[in-house]
Amino acid sequence: MEPYRGVEHRELFLIGLGGKVRALDRASGRVAWDVVLEDIAGAAIGLAIGGGRVFATGSKKPLHCLDYATGVLRWKVDTASIGRAMLLLDEGYLYVYRGGTLECFGVEDGQRRWADGLKGFGYGSASLAVPGQVVNADVTG
Repeated sequence: MEPYRGVEHRELFLIGLGGKVRALDRASGRVAWDVVLEDIAGAAIGLAIGGGRVFATGSKKPLHCLDYATGVLRWKVDTASIGRAMLLLDEGYLYVYRGGTLECFGVEDGQRRWADGLKGFGYGSASLAVPGQVVNADVTG
């Protein structure tokens, strides 16, 4: 598949499903790119998008940073925990909560800036927030 050209900020619609991420042109529905994330195949995918990057993770530890326009892998790191992930992207930082641990990663390099095991908070779905942005708990039942 040829790289998608002309993508600047908001031209693509993304869907993550079963260990795969697909980018579609929002106006035409044309497939811009597909990526199979083999190390999280079959898992539900959590996504965050910003700054020319797509962040994707499943219920396993790997966290992927893809190029928004092409889907090419920029970096990959392991998170501290497994389980359904909540992601919040804000001002150069990606916050990931899963399995009772909140972590902060730098978007440029994927380096873990800090982690908090949230001792005394319990374990389960969480909501993440910064001023002007909220990611609410995802509860299935």
